[in-house]
Amino acid sequence: MADETEVILPAKAAHHAGRALRLRTGEEVVLYVGTGRQWRGTIRFDHEGAFVTLHSAEDPKNETPIRMTLVQALVSPDKLDWIIEKAVETGVTEIVLTPAARCVTRLSGDRLEKRLQKLRDIAISATEQCGRNVVPEIRGVASFAEAIATTQGER
Repeated sequence: MADETEVILPAKAAHHAGRALRLRTGEEVVLYVGTGRQWRGTIRFDHEGAFVTLHSAEDPKNETPIRMTLVQALVSPDKLDWIIEKAVETGVTEIVLTPAARCVTRLSGDRLEKRLQKLRDIAISATEQCGRNVVPEIRGVASFAEAIATTQGER
C-alpha cells in the first residue's frame, strides 16, 4: 500500500478501536494484517465507520526465526481454546488438530469448519494481545499419521 492511503476498518475492529480502546479521531495507530507487516497511521471516526490514513509500512523483527508446529489432539472446547491461546503466545507458527484414540471430541464437516474459525479468531486475539504480527495457521487433519506426515521436512 502506498503512503497516505486511507483504509476502512472492518466493523469488529472499528468497534474495538472506538469502544474498547477509546481511541479518538487524530490518534496514531498501528495496523497489521497477520502476515508480518505493519502500518502506522492516523485513525478517523465518522457516522460511516472508522478509517485509517496509512503513513508508513514497517517490517518488525518480533517473530522467532524458528518454525514450531504443534500437533494437538482434539480436547474439550474450553481446554482447546486455552491451548491455542498459549501456543500463539509462545511463538508457535502452525497448529495441526487431530483426533486421538481416546478423544471424546469428534468434529467433521460444518462443525469442524465452525470450530476452526472460532479457533482462528482466538489465535488472532492472542496474536494482538502478545504483540506478534503473524497469525499461526490452524488446520484439522483426519489422523495423527496424516498430521505427522504434513509436518515432515519442516526442520
